[in-house]
Amino acid sequence: MVMQNSIKVSGRVEATLKDRFGNIVGNRVRRNLVVNTGLSQIVDLLQALSPRQVKFIELGAGSTSVAAGDSALTDRLTITNARREATIAEVGGGTIQFIKTWTGTEIEYTAVEEAGLFSCSEGGQGTMLAHVTFTAINKTSSVELQLDWRINMSVS
Repeated sequence: MVMQNSIKVSGRVEATLKDRFGNIVGNRVRRNLVVNTGLSQIVDLLQALSPRQVKFIELGAGSTSVAAGDSALTDRLTITNARREATIAEVGGGTIQFIKTWTGTEIEYTAVEEAGLFSCSEGGQGTMLAHVTFTAINKTSSVELQLDWRINMSVS
């Protein structure tokens, strides 16, 4: 008897905008797409073929729907601090959490409409694991933006 398992990789992103008092002034929760290059990256990591860990979140302004063939943001922000290293934690149940908060002055006066998870700190480079779009979040100096990105791997 041959046993077969299927591995499903999925994710969700919660983008929260808070004022200087910690009050939530905006919130978006979206499912993301783990793209083809991301699936290849997972296979490479399992085989110890890739030295680069996925741990960077980049913000963008593109609103084009995500597709499995995406390998970069549609309209990446070319400003300082648009791609930053996330804090990573295993939260159980096959889920990895990536969290990054952009404070008031790290990114100012920008409409954020997309984000990606990458394996490299340099904007425009590295392997994209996942991509998400959402309605515009207006990031100003008076608010902070936090992305809580969770990737889950399950077997069926």
